[in-house]
Amino acid sequence: MTVGLAGEQLAELGAMADSRAQVRMFSDDGICVHDPVLMRRALEYVKAFDGVVAQHAQEPRLTAGPR
Repeated sequence: MTVGLAGEQLAELGAMADSRAQVRMFSDDGICVHDPVLMRRALEYVKAFDGVVAQHAQEPRLTAGPR
């Protein structure tokens, strides 16, 4: 759902939706998006083309130990 693993920039969700594959489901699985503004932007963006966001909800301050 984001470019790279930093979770700082949305991937080209619209381009993927418009592609031949017609992608409609996006995920940040494994590495959650910690920026609520970025997550809100993603949710609003996919709504425009009936997309779905599967979010890996995890609060990093509550996660103990290495990944």
